[in-house]
Amino acid sequence: VWRPSDAGPPSGKQMTLAEALAYSKNTITAALMQEVGVNKVVQLARALGVRQSPLEPVPALALGSSPVTLKEMVSAYSTLANGGNYLEPMWVTRIENRDGEVLAEFTPTAPEQALDGDRSYALVDMLRGVVDKGTARAIRQQYGIRADVAGKTGTTQGNADGWFILMH
Repeated sequence: VWRPSDAGPPSGKQMTLAEALAYSKNTITAALMQEVGVNKVVQLARALGVRQSPLEPVPALALGSSPVTLKEMVSAYSTLANGGNYLEPMWVTRIENRDGEVLAEFTPTAPEQALDGDRSYALVDMLRGVVDKGTARAIRQQYGIRADVAGKTGTTQGNADGWFILMH
């Protein structure tokens, strides 16, 4: 039986989803995914920007059990920051020769509504808590960040690897 755990022992206190995200409470994230259903989570991840990596529809997906590319992670968080509108990442917008003559120009695709704007805003607002009071709170002092930012931290099993995505 799969039983997720947190870095520390359970507090026994009720916690909002915003607090659970801020403090990376795996048990709450996993319980929410089981309540919503893994297939809905996979569908949302695809809509937000995880379009190519295989997402195994298992409960541990809530904790990042399926590998996802950095491009897809950035795409998903960009969709949230863009009011729920997904835009295909564009690496090159134009190519010029040394004389400044435009050899090729590329236009972005039309945005796709992946998530209702109000829900997207609510989630970004919750992710502000990660930086303001949660697992990434040291980032402001360490790097002198004063802007309105949101983000999410993550670790692999046994804290072998860690990651952080920041959005502004």
